[in-house]
Amino acid sequence: TLEHDSEWLTLTPTTGAGDQTLTVTYTDNLSTGQRGGNITINGTVETKIVHLVQESSPILEVTPVELNVENEAGSKSVTITSNKNWLVEGDAQWLIIAPTSGSNDDTLVITYTDNTTTVQRVGEITITAGSLNKKVIITQAAKKYLSISTSQVTLPADSGSVQIIIDSNVDWQLSKDA
Repeated sequence: TLEHDSEWLTLTPTTGAGDQTLTVTYTDNLSTGQRGGNITINGTVETKIVHLVQESSPILEVTPVELNVENEAGSKSVTITSNKNWLVEGDAQWLIIAPTSGSNDDTLVITYTDNTTTVQRVGEITITAGSLNKKVIITQAAKKYLSISTSQVTLPADSGSVQIIIDSNVDWQLSKDA
């Protein structure tokens, strides 16, 4: 006769004689840890035990999944919660990630260089654990700037107007001293 100690196992057949093949059917393991069970085969001469271990369902959580950073160089942390080995890849040369692999829970440090351009930039980091993938999007602000078309204007004696072009990605305010 066959016996088992786990609800997640089904055995076919449960009795027999002579040579046969035992089919063990098991359900999904939805828990965060592995689980085990035993099958006991009771023969008239002796008893044999088969130990079964089922892997846990993979878990991969990443927080935060979006980072908005200033244009100056710096670093931010991202928390990984997992029960598997994982790998990290980035798509931008201005991002340095450490560590690039690990197992279970850990913290990534994402270091970014100065953005010296006047355009914001976006980088993506992908964390992979088995068949699971999570992405972190890093958006870095553009370099702050304020420029004007001219710094000196000579005005004619009669009334009129002149245009000075302001090109900026920051707030500004006008004042006059004349």
